[in-house]
Amino acid sequence: MNGQTGFIDATGRLVIPAKFDSSYGCFNEFHDGLSAVSIGSSWVKRHGKLVQTGEWGFTNKRGTFKVLKNVGFVSDFREGLAFFHKGNLTGYMDRNLNIVIKPRFKSAGDFYFGRARAEDSDGKEYYIDKTGKKLFPNWNGGEFQDSRAFFEKNGKYGFIDLNGKIIIPAKFDNATHFGEGLAGVRVGEKWGFVDPSGEMVIQPQFDEVGVFSEGLVSVAINGKWGFIDPTGRIVITPQFDKWTYYFENGLCEVHVGDKIGYIDKEGRFVWPLTN
Repeated sequence: MNGQTGFIDATGRLVIPAKFDSSYGCFNEFHDGLSAVSIGSSWVKRHGKLVQTGEWGFTNKRGTFKVLKNVGFVSDFREGLAFFHKGNLTGYMDRNLNIVIKPRFKSAGDFYFGRARAEDSDGKEYYIDKTGKKLFPNWNGGEFQDSRAFFEKNGKYGFIDLNGKIIIPAKFDNATHFGEGLAGVRVGEKWGFVDPSGEMVIQPQFDEVGVFSEGLVSVAINGKWGFIDPTGRIVITPQFDKWTYYFENGLCEVHVGDKIGYIDKEGRFVWPLTN
């Protein structure tokens, strides 16, 4: 509201006023009872580099804001850890705000299935465990959602398991994360879905796809977004604009023009379209 971030409950009631200037991610969430936000956050240029100012920390569900000193950015918690920026380096803290991995990475990401992407100061990329130990190289790969991660090699995409073993060779033109046992892959100009063995279970026919959640996945046909089930059957006719999010707790955010609303799994608007 008015360029600031607040929080509502499932009925739409405002429970934490819109008083924060920035938040982690494009749509902020609570994890472990906390959500990463900032006050006075903005980007400024210093010594030729863009740096983020302001006070970063966490709010609880009552709206109480805990500031983290000397921290330039902090993520939401995932699997009990949140990454943070201190100077030009990245480390991790636990739910008690204790540093468990000292800032030593050029960049790092969220943990999924005990694995996170991280980059050394020399530019080498790895997956690490929750102690910060390097496990195996990251070949331009994604996060381990649904216990598998995509990777890119020579312009083609495949998938690896939690030990870094290739389970689906790099043979697709693009790929998304696995979700509920299926992953979107692109062959030529069209997207379909494969199972963990690499078998194409929904033939390439879509312009774009999302990730399966709660039994449905968003797909785009001729510039409009709708939803299909794991058999490829269209459940909600493509009718929405822009990229459509995934279902969570039975609801999904959709866009029609410049307006945003929420639908249920029948495609009915639970919250009407609004600016």
